[in-house]
Amino acid sequence: MLALDEALTRLAALDAEQARIVELRYFGGLTVEETAEAIGISPATVKRQWAMARGVAEARDRLRGRRCCGWGAVTPDQWERLKALFNGALGSVP
Repeated sequence: MLALDEALTRLAALDAEQARIVELRYFGGLTVEETAEAIGISPATVKRQWAMARGVAEARDRLRGRRCCGWGAVTPDQWERLKALFNGALGSVP
């Protein structure tokens, strides 16, 4: 749970609206429409931001060598290249 809180904090530093969407959808259990109404944005924006947040989480899992969404683990060389790309945007990846 601590890792999830840390990830949400990092996301909020990059995109506060996206972090709020994750909070409402994941923790609050709100639908796309309920989230859109709560924040005052369109359902299409919620769907887009939700998909982006999930994509970032999947990418972090892949970078850490976990199997995710049918992908295999990355090689050490791929890891170093991908880590360099993500460290600036997402903070340090162990």
